[in-house]
Amino acid sequence: MLPSGQTSVPLRPVLLIAAGVVLICLTTTSAGAVAGQSELHFSDDSASAPEWSEGVMMARSGPGNTTNESSNSSADPAAPPYNATELREQARQPAGAAQTTSETQEQYLLQTAGVTEQRLAKLKSLDANVEVRHRDLLQIRAPSQQLPAIRQLTWVRSVAPLGQATPAEVSEGVSILNADSAHARGITGADIKVGVIDNGFDPNNPEISENVEAVRSFHSRGITGTNTRHGTAVSEIVVDTAPNASLHLVNFEGGQIRFVQSVNYLIEQDVDVIVASYGFFGLPRDGSLPASEAFTRAQNEGIVTVSSTGNSAEKHWERPARDSDDDTFIEVNEQGAEKIYLNDGEAIQGSESIFLYWGQYAEPSNQDYDLALYKQTQGDDTLVAESTAPQRGNNPGQEVIRTNLDAGVYYLVITNFDADGSQTLNIDTTEAPIVPNVSRGSITAPASGVGVIGVGAFSSANFAIPSYSSQGPTDDGRRGVDVVAPTGVSTAAFTPFGGTSAAAPHIAGLSALALQANPSLSPRNVTERIQQSATDTGPPGVDIETGYGRPDAEQLLIGQGTVSGVIATETGQPVSDATVRLLIADTDKVVSSTTTDNQGEYVFSDIATGQYIVEVEFGQDTNRSEIFSVPDGGTVSPEVSITGAAVELSVAAPATVQPGSTVTVTAEVTNRDVPEASSGLINLSTGAAPLSLANERTSPVFLGFGGNPIPAVDDTVSQEFELIVAEEAAVGQNATLTAEARLQNGDATRNTTTTRTVTISNQQDPAQRFDTNGEPGIQGDEVLDAISQFNEGGDLEPGDVLDVISAFNENNA
Repeated sequence: MLPSGQTSVPLRPVLLIAAGVVLICLTTTSAGAVAGQSELHFSDDSASAPEWSEGVMMARSGPGNTTNESSNSSADPAAPPYNATELREQARQPAGAAQTTSETQEQYLLQTAGVTEQRLAKLKSLDANVEVRHRDLLQIRAPSQQLPAIRQLTWVRSVAPLGQATPAEVSEGVSILNADSAHARGITGADIKVGVIDNGFDPNNPEISENVEAVRSFHSRGITGTNTRHGTAVSEIVVDTAPNASLHLVNFEGGQIRFVQSVNYLIEQDVDVIVASYGFFGLPRDGSLPASEAFTRAQNEGIVTVSSTGNSAEKHWERPARDSDDDTFIEVNEQGAEKIYLNDGEAIQGSESIFLYWGQYAEPSNQDYDLALYKQTQGDDTLVAESTAPQRGNNPGQEVIRTNLDAGVYYLVITNFDADGSQTLNIDTTEAPIVPNVSRGSITAPASGVGVIGVGAFSSANFAIPSYSSQGPTDDGRRGVDVVAPTGVSTAAFTPFGGTSAAAPHIAGLSALALQANPSLSPRNVTERIQQSATDTGPPGVDIETGYGRPDAEQLLIGQGTVSGVIATETGQPVSDATVRLLIADTDKVVSSTTTDNQGEYVFSDIATGQYIVEVEFGQDTNRSEIFSVPDGGTVSPEVSITGAAVELSVAAPATVQPGSTVTVTAEVTNRDVPEASSGLINLSTGAAPLSLANERTSPVFLGFGGNPIPAVDDTVSQEFELIVAEEAAVGQNATLTAEARLQNGDATRNTTTTRTVTISNQQDPAQRFDTNGEPGIQGDEVLDAISQFNEGGDLEPGDVLDVISAFNENNA
């Protein structure tokens, strides 16, 4: 029975038998296909422990798209449609029972216990053609009738079809991630080797050519492959983010075996980072795929591995198998619908691959589900393609349809042929979005691998998360998505370059920056630093959609570095109160600023790795250090000095003065670096009232005249000035004294200026205030009076009381 409005059409399924863990292309037989319909390839593994198929089933469909493997001459368009159960049973007949008109092939991956010449000869005797060999992995083609014999070989561990790899595109966003700030500090990925795995490259592209250190091809067409734009754009973004990193470009074709071979090559080349903007569809996401395991192995070898999570959030469906009405058709949402529409239910045409899977990778399943693709038409809908591989404990839980669709509306139906309904079912499409879809769990391999940095996308225009960006978790419960990176920015090879493909190379570039800053970082350290540098984006907190959020290179490179030192004159005299600035070497941007203490010391802490300059300013003198590097966690003391104050000036003045009083101010001038000074001066100015010089003619004082000495080097001279405080001075008013000292030697003049602030107070000198008897000194009763006033909350400060007591003690010594 079919869902309402659906009928099947004459299709002659062809049985494919797969086994073991080798890439094998199986020869199958097929009966003629109705014109405009599809030829189906099925898998029937009878090995005890077969592996998952990397594309076990194929279906090609659409008018004029039948292949050489099908014959239309025997088709009878007027024949009544087959019953679905009869069709399924025909698919389960032994291969010999099918009418053979031609042969088709499907590639598979064979994992062995070791490859020897004798074992290769044995495969050849079984008509298995070895296409690719890499260590213990083989990619072969073999007649399906030879599969049981291949599977029974004691050194064959498992067999799995190839799967399908597709690129996930994205764009650059160097400034958004603040990578340019790292570049300004001299952190550019220098001496870091980044391996890029893709379908093809143009190593001569001027955007990357100077960075390309090595190329290696595992593709029949060489390093250019079938498309250079994608891989070249990915490489561009690595270089944009880490301009001085070296590139090791590796391209591959086919399924996971070539991918694994590419990873192993890069491990042998001792690269520091590997990035792949590719995903393998239609397979479990628990990290057990060879592609995922290869990335995890590289990570265990000390290599940072980065992968795009994929563009499958709208192309994935996942749900426990439910058939509440017992009609054998699986319900695809809570409302009980039984159809999954391609392209959101809108018309679509072109090639499409569709994967239904359940269970564990490479584990045989005895739970049998089938997958059918229908075209919506007036009257009864048309069955376009169907995948009905039998799961009898010797085939993995997977059904695959590959087809070429003519224009129309299409939908999928899942049938419970013989299952207990306890499984979680997954559907992936390679091209068209589906409705309903489930974004959760749409992450692809190798991003689903253990230890791999999985990178989703966010819009460079508004930081929104695109609806296509694949999400975690992995099938074994890990988050899957670590961070997100920009999409939608132009590259020379691809404009605009969108999707998650360029998100991954952004993070690969940031990894190169982190490793240059601290080469001792482990892959886990790099991952943690990238995560911790991120700003939350999307749902609050760490989540399966955006991970930790949007990374920031400035935060990534914040370390435990320290810059410290002593600022002194060229003669070694420490300089206090000098302004010290830490500048980024390339841009002169001020990172931090401080002043020296009394010993001329300064410290900058928690400084990020990078290249810096220390700038010192004191008075009219400014000087800079040479460019220096701060290692992560290290301490640097750059050499920098200043000419220093050739003339030092200090002014001793009371902090507070009383209206109507006269005070004495003392100015001291020290000659630090004016040999054989011939003249000089000391000038004290009071500005506006309430302070004034008692005798305006006393300032300036000319040194070397009138008996006023000129200080020799390291000598000091002093000069006293009498100041009058105006009677009308307001209590609390501040007055500023400005002092200037100047020494001259021949044509050279050195001068310095300093200021002091005094405050008008209504408090008298305690010794005067309490000398009530008009006699010198302080009497005992006046001490008691002062203490009493203080205790009663009068206007006396503790220091005033101590002054009174001190005066009393001196008078009565």
